[in-house]
Amino acid sequence: MTAAAAPHAPAPGETAVRTGPYRVTAGLYPAACTALRRWLASAAVAVGKPELASSGAVRAMIDEAIAGTAAATVLSRLRQDRD
Repeated sequence: MTAAAAPHAPAPGETAVRTGPYRVTAGLYPAACTALRRWLASAAVAVGKPELASSGAVRAMIDEAIAGTAAATVLSRLRQDRD
């Protein structure tokens, strides 16, 4: 019996809702990676933690950009980078 024919399989075109995180990678130049690591170290001190994961910091930055608190700055930067 194939998976599509199994009684518990979703109908064709229907898929489960993803609940886990997606993995996204970004290629950073060495200078940008160094700057991020330095920022993470200073941010860890500022929040009173021994260290911060880059994934958590990037998620927070994305949340702020989407919420609009940094959207204008991000859009301006993207426009400059495009030119």
